[in-house]
Amino acid sequence: TFGQKLLMIGFPDGLPAKVEDGGAVTDTGSSNGYEFFTASTDAFGGNSGSGVFDERGTMIGVLVRGVTDYVSDDERGCTVVNELPNSAGGEGITYVDRITQLQPSQPSPPPPPPSPPLPPLAPCSVSVDSGPCSLTKNGTHSCVTSPGFPGDYPNDKGCTITCLPAANTVEAFDVEEETSCQYDYLEVNGVKYCGTSGPPNGEPAGAVQWVSDFSVTAKGWKICWELENGSSPSAPPSSMPSPPPSASPMLPPPSTSPAAPPPSASPSP
Repeated sequence: TFGQKLLMIGFPDGLPAKVEDGGAVTDTGSSNGYEFFTASTDAFGGNSGSGVFDERGTMIGVLVRGVTDYVSDDERGCTVVNELPNSAGGEGITYVDRITQLQPSQPSPPPPPPSPPLPPLAPCSVSVDSGPCSLTKNGTHSCVTSPGFPGDYPNDKGCTITCLPAANTVEAFDVEEETSCQYDYLEVNGVKYCGTSGPPNGEPAGAVQWVSDFSVTAKGWKICWELENGSSPSAPPSSMPSPPPSASPMLPPPSTSPAAPPPSASPSP
């Protein structure tokens, strides 16, 4: 906007650096389609490309057009720095958004190749790795229970169960109640359960830990699941052709015995 205070930081010829904080916008550039604006930034030769900032420290332009650095002072008979008034004239500063439009667009990098699929997990079977929890199997129906179930579980007895399948059902759950479950609890996937609200049915479990403290017991818990029938399918019928029935051996034709000679006739007496 007109009169906006500016700060320019650059490195003109012959000077290590120059910070100009007394400039202001003298023309917003509305007549040139806002390609550039002018300001009284008092740059020196070699300042082209210097950044121009507003009062909030946001870069709004780049110095590209300067005016004469020095002018003659006829009264003193010497050359002095050309100080620009804040009301008129000034040096051309291209709007920073125009600079970004001139930058060549960078092609997007190709997407990374997809990750290879993870190998299948090795099958595992449910086991009580430590502690007195019970694992029972009855055909395809299996259950794991707290120690002593269906009686009360003992004090200060814990256990760890691994490979508990996701397709499970909590058939019973009665554990000492406490708001944060810090005394007796069943921990599944990092979540502690106590009271009468056990883990949801079908909770993918993996490793499960049971903990009981040194006082107050309850009935405990029971979790069951069904295993798929592990019987092997019947073998498919053989594709080998059945051998043809064996043929009976040819019997030789029966031999013909020669005809017996007729009985000889006895002569008459």
